[in-house]
Amino acid sequence: MGGGAALKKLYRAFLGFALIGLLGGLFGCRNVIQDSGSTDIGETVSQAQGGEQPLKPVTSVYSPPAGLFAVDLTEEDPSNSQITFQYDKRGRIALCSYQISGEDIRLQYSYNGEFIQISGFSGSRVAETRQYQAKAEYDPSIPFSEHDGYYFKGFTF
Repeated sequence: MGGGAALKKLYRAFLGFALIGLLGGLFGCRNVIQDSGSTDIGETVSQAQGGEQPLKPVTSVYSPPAGLFAVDLTEEDPSNSQITFQYDKRGRIALCSYQISGEDIRLQYSYNGEFIQISGFSGSRVAETRQYQAKAEYDPSIPFSEHDGYYFKGFTF
Protein backbone atom coordinates (compact mmCIF):
# COMPACT_ATOMS: atom_id res chain seq x y z
CA MET A 1 0.00 0.00 0.00
CA GLY A 2 2.90 2.41 0.75
CA GLY A 3 4.33 2.02 -2.77
CA GLY A 4 0.93 2.66 -4.37
CA ALA A 5 0.41 5.88 -2.40
CA ALA A 6 3.84 7.15 -3.38
CA LEU A 7 3.13 6.32 -7.04
CA LYS A 8 -0.17 8.25 -6.86
CA LYS A 9 1.62 11.30 -5.41
CA LEU A 10 4.23 11.14 -8.16
CA TYR A 11 1.51 10.82 -10.82
CA ARG A 12 -0.40 13.83 -9.40
CA ALA A 13 2.78 15.92 -9.32
CA PHE A 14 3.50 14.99 -12.94
CA LEU A 15 -0.03 15.95 -13.99
CA GLY A 16 0.27 19.28 -12.14
CA PHE A 17 3.55 20.18 -13.87
CA ALA A 18 2.19 19.04 -17.24
CA LEU A 19 -0.89 21.25 -16.76
CA ILE A 20 1.27 24.26 -15.84
CA GLY A 21 3.42 23.70 -18.94
CA LEU A 22 0.37 23.30 -21.16
CA LEU A 23 -1.28 26.47 -19.86
CA GLY A 24 1.99 28.39 -20.20
CA GLY A 25 2.29 27.25 -23.81
CA LEU A 26 -1.30 28.19 -24.59
CA PHE A 27 -0.84 31.72 -23.28
CA GLY A 28 2.52 32.30 -24.94
CA CYS A 29 4.58 32.41 -21.75
CA ARG A 30 8.30 31.79 -21.79
CA ASN A 31 10.76 31.62 -18.98
CA VAL A 32 12.76 34.79 -18.54
CA ILE A 33 16.11 34.08 -16.98
CA GLN A 34 18.42 36.82 -15.90
CA ASP A 35 21.74 36.29 -14.22
CA SER A 36 24.33 38.63 -12.76
CA GLY A 37 21.97 41.55 -13.20
CA SER A 38 22.00 41.23 -16.98
CA THR A 39 18.90 42.64 -18.61
CA ASP A 40 19.63 41.99 -22.27
CA ILE A 41 20.24 38.31 -22.91
CA GLY A 42 17.97 37.87 -25.90
CA GLU A 43 14.71 36.82 -24.28
CA THR A 44 11.41 37.39 -26.05
CA VAL A 45 7.87 37.92 -24.82
CA SER A 46 4.76 37.04 -26.79
CA GLN A 47 2.78 40.22 -27.30
CA ALA A 48 -1.01 40.47 -27.45
CA GLN A 49 -0.63 41.50 -31.10
CA GLY A 50 0.62 37.98 -31.86
CA GLY A 51 4.27 38.79 -32.61
CA GLU A 52 7.37 38.32 -30.54
CA GLN A 53 9.51 41.29 -29.65
CA PRO A 54 12.81 41.41 -27.78
CA LEU A 55 12.56 42.65 -24.22
CA LYS A 56 13.96 46.11 -23.69
CA PRO A 57 16.40 46.39 -20.81
CA VAL A 58 14.63 48.39 -18.14
CA THR A 59 17.32 48.97 -15.56
CA SER A 60 19.69 50.52 -18.10
CA VAL A 61 17.37 53.53 -18.49
CA TYR A 62 15.99 53.68 -14.95
CA SER A 63 17.61 55.50 -12.07
CA PRO A 64 16.16 57.22 -8.99
CA PRO A 65 15.76 60.97 -9.54
CA ALA A 66 17.88 62.49 -6.77
CA GLY A 67 21.14 61.29 -8.33
CA LEU A 68 20.14 62.78 -11.68
CA PHE A 69 18.29 66.02 -10.93
CA ALA A 70 18.93 68.50 -8.17
CA VAL A 71 15.90 70.32 -6.81
CA ASP A 72 15.60 73.21 -4.38
CA LEU A 73 14.46 71.38 -1.25
CA THR A 74 13.39 74.68 0.35
CA GLU A 75 10.66 75.24 -2.27
CA GLU A 76 7.05 74.26 -1.60
CA ASP A 77 7.02 72.69 -5.09
CA PRO A 78 10.54 72.14 -6.46
CA SER A 79 9.32 71.09 -9.92
CA ASN A 80 11.48 72.42 -12.75
CA SER A 81 12.07 71.79 -16.47
CA GLN A 82 13.72 68.40 -15.76
CA ILE A 83 11.51 66.91 -13.05
CA THR A 84 7.88 67.49 -12.02
CA PHE A 85 5.90 66.55 -8.94
CA GLN A 86 2.16 66.11 -8.49
CA TYR A 87 0.48 65.92 -5.09
CA ASP A 88 -2.50 64.24 -3.48
CA LYS A 89 -5.18 66.13 -1.51
CA ARG A 90 -3.09 65.98 1.66
CA GLY A 91 -0.02 67.50 -0.03
CA ARG A 92 2.04 64.32 -0.27
CA ILE A 93 3.90 63.48 -3.48
CA ALA A 94 1.63 61.32 -5.63
CA LEU A 95 3.64 61.30 -8.86
CA CYS A 96 7.15 62.31 -9.91
CA SER A 97 8.02 62.47 -13.63
CA TYR A 98 11.29 62.88 -15.53
CA GLN A 99 13.13 61.56 -18.57
CA ILE A 100 16.29 59.54 -19.02
CA SER A 101 17.70 59.16 -22.55
CA GLY A 102 14.32 60.10 -24.03
CA GLU A 103 12.49 57.46 -21.96
CA ASP A 104 9.63 58.72 -19.75
CA ILE A 105 10.06 57.72 -16.10
CA ARG A 106 7.15 57.94 -13.64
CA LEU A 107 7.31 57.32 -9.93
CA GLN A 108 3.98 56.55 -8.32
CA TYR A 109 3.88 57.06 -4.53
CA SER A 110 1.35 55.25 -2.34
CA TYR A 111 0.94 55.60 1.41
CA ASN A 112 -0.26 53.60 4.39
CA GLY A 113 0.46 55.49 7.61
CA GLU A 114 4.24 55.81 7.90
CA PHE A 115 4.77 53.23 5.13
CA ILE A 116 5.54 54.53 1.64
CA GLN A 117 5.71 52.50 -1.55
CA ILE A 118 7.30 53.92 -4.69
CA SER A 119 6.71 52.16 -8.00
CA GLY A 120 8.99 53.30 -10.81
CA PHE A 121 7.74 52.93 -14.38
CA SER A 122 9.87 53.20 -17.50
CA GLY A 123 7.30 53.65 -20.25
CA SER A 124 4.66 51.04 -19.40
CA ARG A 125 7.09 48.65 -17.69
CA VAL A 126 7.62 48.46 -13.93
CA ALA A 127 11.30 49.23 -13.44
CA GLU A 128 11.46 49.12 -9.67
CA THR A 129 9.32 49.04 -6.55
CA ARG A 130 10.66 50.26 -3.22
CA GLN A 131 9.11 50.39 0.23
CA TYR A 132 10.15 52.69 3.04
CA GLN A 133 9.10 53.21 6.62
CA ALA A 134 9.24 56.80 7.83
CA LYS A 135 9.77 57.73 11.47
CA ALA A 136 6.16 58.94 11.70
CA GLU A 137 3.08 59.53 9.60
CA TYR A 138 2.83 62.46 7.19
CA ASP A 139 3.46 65.91 8.64
CA PRO A 140 2.80 68.80 6.21
CA SER A 141 5.26 71.05 8.08
CA ILE A 142 8.21 68.83 7.06
CA PRO A 143 9.79 70.16 3.84
CA PHE A 144 11.07 68.21 0.85
CA SER A 145 13.95 65.85 1.52
CA GLU A 146 16.00 63.22 -0.26
CA HIS A 147 16.35 59.67 1.03
CA ASP A 148 17.98 56.74 -0.77
CA GLY A 149 17.88 58.54 -4.12
CA TYR A 150 14.18 59.49 -3.91
CA TYR A 151 12.42 62.72 -2.99
CA PHE A 152 9.88 62.88 -0.16
CA LYS A 153 7.69 65.61 1.29
CA GLY A 154 6.33 65.52 4.83
CA PHE A 155 8.38 62.57 6.10
CA THR A 156 11.64 61.96 7.94
CA PHE A 157 13.73 58.80 7.92
